[in-house]
Amino acid sequence: MVEGKWTEIKRLLARAENTDNEEDRMYGDRQGDELPDELSSKKKRLGRIKEAKKYLEEKARKEAEKKAKKKLEAHGKEKKKDGKKQKKTSSTKA
Repeated sequence: MVEGKWTEIKRLLARAENTDNEEDRMYGDRQGDELPDELSSKKKRLGRIKEAKKYLEEKARKEAEKKAKKKLEAHGKEKKKDGKKQKKTSSTKA
């Protein structure tokens, strides 16, 4: 029974080695966790980070402008409402 298990273990190890060799032929030395070319060097990574930061800052600026515009528009509407409510009525009777 023990001998049968050792035979099975050897068979599984040989199969794993064959699969490993086949993958090495297909993919070469790559491990699968390499960075893409545009991020392969420190200089390239820093450039991408700066681009992303610029994009996010611009997006935040536009959102802030949009919110400020809405706030001003809402404030203007409130002033118009308040102005209508504050109509002066004459209390002189003839």
